[in-house]
Amino acid sequence: MSVAGWPACLDCISFSTDSEIALANGEVIDLFLPKLSLDPQAKIYRETEEHNWDRLRFVINTFTEEESPYIDPQPFGTFSIGEEQSLSHATAVAWSPGGVARDRKCALAVLTSNHVLSIWACDGDPTDSKSWGRVLIINKCLHGLTKEDSGSELGTGDVRSRTRIRAFSWIGNAKNSNDFSDAHARQLLPTSQGHHLFVTNDLGEVVAIQLQSPFNNLSSTVLTWRAEVLSFSSVLPLNSLRVTQSTNFLMQHYFVTHLDVTPWVRKGAVAFSTIAYIVAQNLVLQRCVLSTSESGSVFTFGDRIAVLEEAVHLGPIRWSFDVRNDKKDFCPVLY
Repeated sequence: MSVAGWPACLDCISFSTDSEIALANGEVIDLFLPKLSLDPQAKIYRETEEHNWDRLRFVINTFTEEESPYIDPQPFGTFSIGEEQSLSHATAVAWSPGGVARDRKCALAVLTSNHVLSIWACDGDPTDSKSWGRVLIINKCLHGLTKEDSGSELGTGDVRSRTRIRAFSWIGNAKNSNDFSDAHARQLLPTSQGHHLFVTNDLGEVVAIQLQSPFNNLSSTVLTWRAEVLSFSSVLPLNSLRVTQSTNFLMQHYFVTHLDVTPWVRKGAVAFSTIAYIVAQNLVLQRCVLSTSESGSVFTFGDRIAVLEEAVHLGPIRWSFDVRNDKKDFCPVLY
């Protein structure tokens, strides 16, 4: 397939569980939707021989005043070229797990260069670009964090830094531990607690967010798209972080440049996951625990471990299913 444009970001392409392709192409997103026909004899879906794909394109760098309010120029300590001067081009795209959007389809998360993370979904014919729209701004839920949540007083600049999203990653639906051998292929239906998303910001935090939509919730009380912060963890220095001359500037800001999360692995009422992220060119791993009960769910961050190696880690980073020596586990892959 030919593409009209030159994608220029690292995380510019994403494949959904429905074999849909999203491509970040500057100020637009190109979607490629497979045309599938039912074979009456085999009872399976196959691609048609001609015109295999529906192609559509929509603009993603236009925001209303409510979605992305205008801000005055910030002082040097909290100035952000991306937030204040960029053209809001796409820097990363990723499909959600299945079941988030209408008809149990996937929603599309789009991160733009102004540090805004948007959720896009279809409310009609998926082959019509007019049916696709921005349904949620994730940054807004970060405004609700108070000084009591962070444990310290936050200045105006810190509040701005907290709402600038640098990286994000969806987390897959929970899987049973006894079905872990085919965890890369099988997924359980989403629960009424919704789906989970991890983001990092300019304040040096990894934030766990619960996303709910009118389509993935078993309760009729959820009528709109909404996001809620479950917990957050600081990426401030670990004693074991490797410091080099080239990372002095990065070490002063502790930006998480790349992030990825394993799917939930469920054991009874408790689910486990592991975050891998790169900060100041160091690879850091952190365990997450989600406990579910009738009264709700409780999310907690575990200890962090810095992986010490001679190589400098720049990213991107992805978790890969590891089957070596019958080992049923995930391992981080660096590019």
